[in-house]
Amino acid sequence: MTCRLVAAVVLAAFGLSACQAAPAGQPAEIPTSRADILVEKPGSEPVATYAGTPVYYACAVLTKDVVTAAGLKYVDRATVGGTRLSPGGDRPELAGTTYEPISCGVRVQRPAGRGGSDPELVLATLNVKLSSDFAWRSAALPRSGTVATAHGVRYARLAGKGDDEVTVAFDDGGHGGANAFTLTVRTFSAMTGGETALAKLVDGITRNIAAGPRSMPERSYPEPYNLVARPCDALPPEVFTAVTALPTDGLQKEIFGEGENFGVLRNAIQITCSRMSLLDRIRRDSASLTVEQTIYAEGPAIAADMTRQLCDYMATKGMGGPLAQPVGDVSCGMPGEHVTGGATVYFHLGRTVVRVSLNADTITGQPAVAKVAEGAQRIHRLLDR
Repeated sequence: MTCRLVAAVVLAAFGLSACQAAPAGQPAEIPTSRADILVEKPGSEPVATYAGTPVYYACAVLTKDVVTAAGLKYVDRATVGGTRLSPGGDRPELAGTTYEPISCGVRVQRPAGRGGSDPELVLATLNVKLSSDFAWRSAALPRSGTVATAHGVRYARLAGKGDDEVTVAFDDGGHGGANAFTLTVRTFSAMTGGETALAKLVDGITRNIAAGPRSMPERSYPEPYNLVARPCDALPPEVFTAVTALPTDGLQKEIFGEGENFGVLRNAIQITCSRMSLLDRIRRDSASLTVEQTIYAEGPAIAADMTRQLCDYMATKGMGGPLAQPVGDVSCGMPGEHVTGGATVYFHLGRTVVRVSLNADTITGQPAVAKVAEGAQRIHRLLDR
């Protein structure tokens, strides 16, 4: 069983079905959860640059107001967010190394009564100096075909990569020609409004591109969390390198829960940060390290109990156990799968259950658990401020 499935299994193990009686000490009914509480507003950080060129952030272009203006709504309890240049990511050795674009994505609701998958919107952006030559050429506008202009930004609809996929490419509207954009709509036939909604998305995206590069949006949660969410503050590049013995690829991925999710009959929000090493396609896969924070509305006692139940379950099933050097008051760890390597450590701090997960085929078993636990100690200190 992978570490990503453990928490879900624990929820089932402790009687999470709404049809079952709640365990002792838990509320008899699932509390009302709020589906749309994440607040998004323009960020105040300086505009990012790489090697002297401005870097667009896709999440500052495909903003929530653009999606809403197109007549679309996020799916209930959606996760939103994407990648950005990491602090300290303006490193000369990264030039031409990025195969994966800086991206931002979200799933939107399909029309009422329609089955199947929810449509997904993904906006990707590449920087000419940071991206690999192949990735840059793949994202550039076609030399032939129909190219339109909106708000001074040129764009073209491309052939989709799937039977139900629409792709639109954009230039940067005269902002130095250093950035290229691609909007992909998956399960397009299920998108409310269809072509009309797509036209409105293109209008909003081109308007934001024309306005020039901006910093990432600031995201926050209201009471009882009262949190300006900066998930990657818990995972600076130096912690990634301490765990993996590798430098990062210069990017970081931040994911935010749009609403509350009930876990073990308790409301919580979830924020996540991930980092990766440089892609080495010849010798090995990239290593990745993820810190996921599940923050409970009812406070520290509930979070501690959730961590304890999770660790007890893992020990009972022989999946993991206590750490040689505990992290905080409640913690445990489990090795990853034999093929993928890595390990996962859980610990409690305040109203938060923290999961630190390493995927790396260069370290496995208990040595991997010990290494991730060392990183978790540093993460605990960063969060305990």
